[in-house]
Parts: sequence; C-alpha cells; structure tokens
Amino acid sequence: MNKLRWVLDRPEQDIVKLNDYLLSRLDDVVPVSTVMHDLAWSRYRVLVTLDTLINDLGLLHDGSQARSKFELDGKLIKINHSVQINTQALEYYYRKRSMTWILLLEMLTEQVDSYEDFAERHHVSVATVRSAKHKIQDAFANQEIEVSKNNRIVGNELVVRTFFMQLIGYYHADLEVSIIQSTPQAELINQSMKEKISEIYGLSDNMAIQSGMNLRVLIWLIRVQNGHYLHQQDLPNILTPVEEWPDYYQRLAEELTEVMHEFADLPASAYRVEVASAVMIFFTTGLVTELPNNMFTKQTQKHLEKFRETVASEYQSFFQHPITQSRLDQIDRQALSPNLRVLYFMKDLVQNSLDLGVLEQNFPIHARFTERVMDQLAKVWHINDAEKFKRVQFEDYFNTFMLNIIPSEALPPVKVAIGFVNHPQMKDLVCMQLELNRTVNFEFVEIGEPADLYISDIVFDKEANIPGYTWNIYPDNYTLNHFMQDALQIELQRFDET
Repeated sequence: MNKLRWVLDRPEQDIVKLNDYLLSRLDDVVPVSTVMHDLAWSRYRVLVTLDTLINDLGLLHDGSQARSKFELDGKLIKINHSVQINTQALEYYYRKRSMTWILLLEMLTEQVDSYEDFAERHHVSVATVRSAKHKIQDAFANQEIEVSKNNRIVGNELVVRTFFMQLIGYYHADLEVSIIQSTPQAELINQSMKEKISEIYGLSDNMAIQSGMNLRVLIWLIRVQNGHYLHQQDLPNILTPVEEWPDYYQRLAEELTEVMHEFADLPASAYRVEVASAVMIFFTTGLVTELPNNMFTKQTQKHLEKFRETVASEYQSFFQHPITQSRLDQIDRQALSPNLRVLYFMKDLVQNSLDLGVLEQNFPIHARFTERVMDQLAKVWHINDAEKFKRVQFEDYFNTFMLNIIPSEALPPVKVAIGFVNHPQMKDLVCMQLELNRTVNFEFVEIGEPADLYISDIVFDKEANIPGYTWNIYPDNYTLNHFMQDALQIELQRFDET
C-alpha cells in the first residue's frame, strides 16, 4: 500500500510531496521552473506550497534551524543540506488534524455508531464524514477488507491487523497508540499482556522493541475483544502445524495460549490459530529472531533457499570472488524476517519514498549490489511489481549488505600514505576514524611508499604527483567527508576496472 498520505487534504499532500522532492535533490539550489516541470505544477502552486512548508517547519521545530532548510531566493529555491528535518514528524503534524485518520482509528476501535454521532463529536459536517469514509473505502480496495454498513472494518482478519500494524507502526507508533488506547484500564491490560508475552519469548526490554510489541498486543486486544478472531484459512502457509513444532516451541505455544485465555474469551478452536499467528507475526516483524528451520513449511524453506542462492551467486559475479559461508549465514539470518514479509505480506507493506540516487552517490558499490540482488530476487520469487518490491524492501536489504559486506574482504585497496611530524598522535586517530567507514578499503602505508593519497601535517614535495591532504588539527566532518569522497572515487574506479 502507499504511504498514509491519502488521509491528508490536498494542500497538505502537496506539502509533503514538495518536501520529499526537495530532499531528494543533491544540489544546493533548484530553479522554481525545474520544480514546476518535474512536479507538473503551476508557479503559484509551487510558491504557495513552499511558503507553507517553510512556515510549518518553523512551527514544528520550535526554536530550531528547520525554517532555514529551504529558502526562496528570487527564482531559485536554496536547500541547506546541513539542516536535518523529520519528515515523519511533519506528516504526523498534518495527519493528527485529518478527519479521515481520526475516523479510521475510531473504526478500528468500533466507536463510530453513525455519521451524525461522529460529526457532532468532532464538530464537522456529515458530508465531511461521508467523504472521509469514501477515502478509507478506496484505500481498502484490493486489500481483502472493507467497511461494513455499520462502520465496522471486516474481511480477512489477518489483513485487517497487518494493515493497521504496518501503518501505525511506520508512523509514530507510541503517539498513535495513545490515541486508540483510550482508558487507563486498557493501558494496564495491554501492559500486563505485553510483559507476560515478553517473558515467555525472552524479548528485549529495548524501548524500540517494546514499542512494536505494545502496538501488536493492543491491536490484537482491540480486535478480539470486539469479536474478531482468526480462522485457519486467514493464515499464509509459513509455519507447519503447532503439533509438529519442536517440544520447546510447543511448550512456549501452550504458555502463550494460557495468556490469551486470561485476556480474551474466544472459541476453543480459535486459540490454536491465534497462537500460530502470533508466533508468525513475532517472527516476520523481527521481534523474535530464533526459529528452527523445520518449523517452516517446505514451500517457505524453498523460497528462503532461493534468497541464499541468489545472494551467493550475485556476490560471486559482482565482487569476483565467493562469499564466505559465515558471511552468507549472517546475511541469511538478518534478512529472514524481511524475506518472510515480502513473500507473504507484500501487498500490505508500506511503500517508502526511496531516493536511490542519494545511496548511489554515497554508497555506490553497496547500492548497486543491493539493486542487482533485488532484481534477481524479483525474478526467482516471481514478484510481479518489482518497483514496489524495491520501495518496500530496499532499505532492509541495503542495511544488511552494508553491515556484512566488509571493505577489506570485498573491495580493492586504496592506499593512503599517512604520517604526522608535529602531531604524531593524529596518525592513530585518523586511521581509527577512517577504518570505521563501510565504503572504502583503506590500506595505510608510510609516507614515501607507493600510495593513492597521502595525509600529513606538512607538505611533501616528493609526493607532488599524489593528491595530498594537510591537516594541522583533527579534521572536522566537512574535511573528512571531502577526503572520503575523493577516496571513494578512487575506490569506485578501481572496482569498475577489476
């Protein structure tokens, strides 16, 4: 599904679209005429939207430099890349005022008894409520869910839950949870159940993990307490039947069943399906990361094996040497949850505003490799919408490859002659800093030895043919980035020649 911008009014959709566009630009200025052409907007629409964006950034980031992120200077828009802004916070700022979003959340909690009641409580017209409901119905199209005549969300129960977990989880989960978790009693129940499940599965008390857990438990409670539970046909064919699981995981399932009994009154047959679904969700979302391979169906195991084969094959072809088994195992483990999400929940995943150009500029080799692997996976997994596949999954795969493709193992060396006369301690500091990078395979040698670059606190005439960098004080981020860009160009040229 697309990002949750469909709940916004047209002017606010324009603002976040312009913000995305300007953030994707690599240059410091962009002519207004270029924006008009690229977005197919009138000059008036560009200027009005830009003015509102600048003012709202100032309001949203009170007292910060966010207002200076974009500036209109005659016929040019200046972009200050040193100023960071939170795009998700900007969207939340608009969304919390959206009647469509509020209606959607109240439909989830089943508080909407009639158009008139909702309109009266929120001081809007009945026509506004009808329009919001039509937006929601359009968003549900092809999702196996719909809004019933009495304003309830019905259909494939797993899709309903996944829909809200994806959307709410992507956007400020804690903030959204506070909206739908309306009473202190509901909060206590949710907290108690979350703690018991975390104890059973040994989940980390990391705030990010607990926030995700909080959301999933809350949506489960809301749905089952309103009489919505899963049926066997709702579940994708990921896991084998519970009775075939290893003994240890069957015991965990029994403990989870007891917890569910405590908080929800379901038909006896529903608990087994709900437990299987919970384990599947914990794993596909990465909350639980250890699961034996024999708990997966044969079909799932085949799909996962194709990922492993594809990574190994593309690595050999791209880097011209085989990947080690230990690296491949690590990639396999870290990509398991994302792989399952793609294979079984593709249509429910939130599509990101992917700016591949930025990644290709700063991490060109890893970005290219990620794109190659995904192109091949789209073929072997028979994914029809390869572009959507990239938008929803590129970041996860890219991060996994960045973490596991080590420059010293995969890339040709870039030799840096380094030596400091007046500040000898700086040599170790600079080397330590540069070794942290993931894009260049630095090999450090002494001044005077053959090298591609040199760094020192004095100029060496004998190194006149080698690009040199004279640092008398520890380099700031700008200086380091300038050096890294030069080194990256050498690395990229050398890599392309191999």
